[in-house]
Amino acid sequence: MKWVFRLLLVTCLAEITWLALTSETMPTAFQIWDKLNHLAVFITLAFLADFSFPQSQKNWIKWVSLATYGLGLEIIQLLQGHRYFEVQDLLAEIIGVICYLPLRGHLQRIPFLSPERPGDD
Repeated sequence: MKWVFRLLLVTCLAEITWLALTSETMPTAFQIWDKLNHLAVFITLAFLADFSFPQSQKNWIKWVSLATYGLGLEIIQLLQGHRYFEVQDLLAEIIGVICYLPLRGHLQRIPFLSPERPGDD
């Protein structure tokens, strides 16, 4: 199952990067919920990163990597000229990762998601 989560993680990272760096604007309805979108995206990324590397002994690396990814996107947006660095976006992204942490134990108890599944390569 790890390979499925890794494929989803890479796919999501590619799509999120494209969306963050494109000059196309989001519809007004989505701009209203922008911070909630950032929060939801980073909860999802934290889930995918966690289940992509379930036996990791240094889980903090996953969380710091996601926060660094969010910071990197904001810096690149600043340098592009048609997008902006928003501290609120970065905070929503970091809070998204933090919001995922209490869910970890509950998700790992779901048999389908359990990291101890036999034959999980």
